[in-house]
Amino acid sequence: MTTPAARPDSVEAIRAALTADPFAPVEWYREPEDRDVCEPLIRALEDPLDLVRRAAVAALISRDDFYAATPILWVLLHGSVPARTAAAEVLGSIATGDALAIQYLSKALDDPDAGVRSAVALSLEKVCR
Repeated sequence: MTTPAARPDSVEAIRAALTADPFAPVEWYREPEDRDVCEPLIRALEDPLDLVRRAAVAALISRDDFYAATPILWVLLHGSVPARTAAAEVLGSIATGDALAIQYLSKALDDPDAGVRSAVALSLEKVCR
């Protein structure tokens, strides 16, 4: 198996890479044991740059595969603040009506960060429609 591509260092290079390939974070965060593209995208939610996290969110939403992305439930409760916020956004778009997602989102309403709680509330509204 080939080794993952290194994430570019400059914001300009990252922006160019994402413009050329919206799924570039898959290559930057891929690990040998990954079973599908959702796993590296979920890891990309922890990237320090919002630009990369936004690309990962968009890619996960475009995949529209909640069951492949179930590790995002762990991120929702245990990731960094930006990753928890991103996880809530993804769940709001891909987990419509899913009881497990509703359970995790409901638990995340107690998050210590107000921004995460806000994202969770919006996502719960979407999921429960």
